[in-house]
Amino acid sequence: MSATVRSVMTSEAVSVRVYTPYKQIVRILLDYGISAVPVVDETGHVLGIVSQADLIEKEAAQARSTSAAHRPATWHSRTSRTKAHAVSADTLMTGPAITIGPDADLNSAALLMSKHNVKRLPVVDAEGRLLGVVSRGDLLVPFLRSDIEIHDEILNRVLLTEMCVDPHSIDVKIADGVVTLSGRMENEFVARDTAARVQAIDGVIEVVDYLTPEPGEDQPQRLPFRTPVY
Repeated sequence: MSATVRSVMTSEAVSVRVYTPYKQIVRILLDYGISAVPVVDETGHVLGIVSQADLIEKEAAQARSTSAAHRPATWHSRTSRTKAHAVSADTLMTGPAITIGPDADLNSAALLMSKHNVKRLPVVDAEGRLLGVVSRGDLLVPFLRSDIEIHDEILNRVLLTEMCVDPHSIDVKIADGVVTLSGRMENEFVARDTAARVQAIDGVIEVVDYLTPEPGEDQPQRLPFRTPVY
């Protein structure tokens, strides 16, 4: 089955409180080699996140403060001035934080990161309490699976268990995560469904689909296969 956020996240994630001072946040990021840290309250609920960008914004805002003093106030300028005088997480943080649940799939996590241009997501339970953190690097873990592992899952789970097909009747070749399928299947729908299930396996980069339906008068004309987007 597809990996979930829970399976790749860092469960013992470091966090800070709203009163954690600027210098301590810098030290935490450097010591742990991370780019951002969640801000939580006394019950562990995520309030926001402080990133390297927030810390650098303070330095940039201080440099801009003199030259921009005569300009009309905008939302960005007001935010910059707030961060310029920030001394702790409560005024440094960006909130509310973009979070994700532990049972979400990795595609959903990747979509959130891309949409909001963030590198890490706090993982929270149904009440919004911090469970861990998932990073861009974590999302790549499934692609470390070997071709042998992928091959075994295709034969034993997809073909034998899910599709009830003799695994030896289908030729499965894998090279660096690219799967080539060839052989005959019951009908067009079963062939396309099999290819889609293989595409969804963790570690599969692409599927080259040469599966064809058994010959018969009522078989519909095959359309080019496109990997479904979920």
